[in-house]
Amino acid sequence: MNTSLKLVILLACGHMLTDFYTNFVPVLLPTLMERLDMSLTASGMLVLAMSIASNVLQLAFGYWQDKYNLSSLLLWVIPLGALAICGVGWANSQPLLFLIAILNGLAVAAFHPLGSTLVTRAASGGKLGQKMSYYLTGGNFGFAAAPLAVVWFMNAFPLESLPVLVLPALLLSFLYWHSGLQHLDTRQEQKLPGTNTPQHTNKAAWMGRLLKSNRSILLLNVAMALRSWTQMATATFLPLFLMGHGVSSLMAGSLLSFFLAGSVAGSLAGGWLGDRFGHKHTAVSMLSFATIPTAVFYLSGELNILTLIALFLIAACLMGAQPSSIIWAQRLLPQHEGVAASMMMGLSFAFGSVGVAISGAAADQIGLDAAMLMTIAPAALAALIAAITPAP
Repeated sequence: MNTSLKLVILLACGHMLTDFYTNFVPVLLPTLMERLDMSLTASGMLVLAMSIASNVLQLAFGYWQDKYNLSSLLLWVIPLGALAICGVGWANSQPLLFLIAILNGLAVAAFHPLGSTLVTRAASGGKLGQKMSYYLTGGNFGFAAAPLAVVWFMNAFPLESLPVLVLPALLLSFLYWHSGLQHLDTRQEQKLPGTNTPQHTNKAAWMGRLLKSNRSILLLNVAMALRSWTQMATATFLPLFLMGHGVSSLMAGSLLSFFLAGSVAGSLAGGWLGDRFGHKHTAVSMLSFATIPTAVFYLSGELNILTLIALFLIAACLMGAQPSSIIWAQRLLPQHEGVAASMMMGLSFAFGSVGVAISGAAADQIGLDAAMLMTIAPAALAALIAAITPAP
């Protein structure tokens, strides 16, 4: 295995652990609500606070890492995030719980643009889409594995033992130090033509480039936010949808993991297809095709081989567009790769969560089945907007 691939795999492991720790809260929430006498409103606010910290603030971290070399944060950000979230067992008040969730969110916000930028630095020898897909697959795998791992841990040990799960983060931090990843530079140091001046130091040039690319990057961000709406709504309401059709809670939880496994497969396939057929073509095709299994699954209303395949393909197609979207965005903003990545991985999910709230409100009015069927529309609109977005 060459050095480039080793570094990308290490970054994928970091993405896996970051998203693994992020997904602790939904699993622990019932226990925390009972312990701290939390209402459903407070629980929703907790998830919202964590989402804002982890998604919206990615843009700020992406901007800072483009201006300043923040690669040394790689050694600290994952262990600190792990320590924060694994400390929930010791939280004895709601304000402290909110602080813990926000600290974990800040670690997530710092790692995501940093990791994706370092992938582009480490990925020598071409096949950037494939290597970016490895990085994204790590995060999807960690996110999918967290519920099963936490449930198993909680059945075997008390909540106060959660800090034991910080050990993998400490081990990975040591491997990062040994690999030298912290010596890669996150800054965008391309020179202005005919000068020795770094482009990011010329404020007028920076603003001019950003405004010139503004329409394209905004259109792409809107498309990926709509993609996130369909994906996040399915992940959020799938257990309730299935239980409404007579499926047991245990089976519903297992099928949620099955859905998330589709995301893992999609992120792997999407990177390979992007390198082979072009990133815009791959993203548009994936988003367009996602509408078909979404319609099949929600119109059927029963579980069989066809609907299980459709459920898997919903996640695979929607996530298959993400590796290409990140590379596409970074090419639209070549001097601001961290900002571009944070828009695709942070802001798009933050805006997608607004769509989930809309779907929830619609479900109260017209029923969950109809509301979930309507999530075809954001995916279709995402494909249309991506198709008209200029690509470099």
